Amino acid sequence: MKRVLRLRNLIWLLIPLLVWWSLHNIDLLKVWNTLSSLQLYKILVLIALNAVIVLVLTSRWWFVLRAFGHRISLLPLAGYRLSSFSVSYFTPGTQFGGEPLQVHFPRDRHKVPASIALAAVTLDKIFDVFTNFSFIAVGLAVFLSSGLSKDIFTAGLSTLLLAAFILPLLYMLSLWAGWAPLTKLVSAMSSFKINSVRLERVKSLLTATEELIIIQFQQHPVIILWMLFFSALIWLLLIAEYWLSLSFLGAQLNVGQVLLALTAARIAFLMPLPGGIGALEASQIWAVQTLGLDPVLGVSLVLIIRARDVSLGLIGLGLTAMLFNRRSRKNAPVPETNPAPSGD
Repeated sequence: MKRVLRLRNLIWLLIPLLVWWSLHNIDLLKVWNTLSSLQLYKILVLIALNAVIVLVLTSRWWFVLRAFGHRISLLPLAGYRLSSFSVSYFTPGTQFGGEPLQVHFPRDRHKVPASIALAAVTLDKIFDVFTNFSFIAVGLAVFLSSGLSKDIFTAGLSTLLLAAFILPLLYMLSLWAGWAPLTKLVSAMSSFKINSVRLERVKSLLTATEELIIIQFQQHPVIILWMLFFSALIWLLLIAEYWLSLSFLGAQLNVGQVLLALTAARIAFLMPLPGGIGALEASQIWAVQTLGLDPVLGVSLVLIIRARDVSLGLIGLGLTAMLFNRRSRKNAPVPETNPAPSGD
C-alpha cells in the first residue's frame, strides 16, 4: 500500500513539472493574441460541432440499449453521458471512472435491469477502447513511417499500444465465440476464498452481463457492424474538430500531420492524471515542434481543448447534481399534516 501511495505522489509531482516544461519558454502574450484573433463565428462553429460529437457519442450507447429492448430518448442519455464524463475527467485515471453513473441512471430513472445496463455500458466501452487504440496505432504507424522517430522509446510504446489494441479485440472475439472470459476469471478467483461473498455477487452480475452480450453477438451479429459504423463516425468528427481548431488558429496541416498531433493528444489522455493535465500540454507542444511549428500554436490549441472539456465537465457536474437532487426530493418522506380541530 505504501508503494502505491508513493507512486501516486510521484505522479502528482509530475503535473507541475510537465506544466513548467510546457510553458517556460512560451510567450504568453503571443498566445493571447492568437486566441483573441478567433472570430465569434469560429467559436460558435466549434461549439456546434462539439454538441454534434456528444450526440453521436451517445448514439452508440443509445443503439445498444435499443438492441437490448430499452427505448430511451437520446437527450436524457446525452445528459447521463456528460455526467459520466465529468467524473472521469475531474478524477485521476485514464478517462475512466464515470461508468457507474451510466449504469445507475438507466436503472434508477428508466427501470433498466442492472445486468442490461451494465452490458450496454460494457459493450459501448469495448468499442470505445478498441477504436481509440486502433486510432493511436494508426497514428503511431504514421509517425514511425514519417522518419521523425529517433529513439527506441517509440518502438516500445508502439508494442505496448499494440497489445492494448489487441486485448479488447480478443475480448470481443471471445464473446462472439460464446466464451465469457471475465466470468471465468472471477470463477477462478473465487476458488481462493478471498471475499467470496462479494466475488459471488460480482460473478453473478458478470455472468448475466456477458451472457446478454454473447446472445446479441451470436443472434444479431449486425450489431457489430452498426457499432463499428458509429465508432468510425465518432472518430471522423473528432478528427474534423481537431483539424478545424488548428485551421482556425492559422495552421495548415495535411492529414498525416493532423493524425500525428491528435495521436499525441490521445496518448496524453491515457496518463493517470485528471484530464491528462500537464501531459496534454507537453504532448501538443512536442507535436507542433516536431512538425516545425511555433509552440505557441500548441499552447493555444491546448487552451481550446481545455475550455471545451472543462465546460462539458462542468455541465456534466451540474446535471449530476440536478439528477441526484431530484431523486432525493422524490424519495423524501411526506410530512404528516395535523387534522383540523373538530368543532364538536
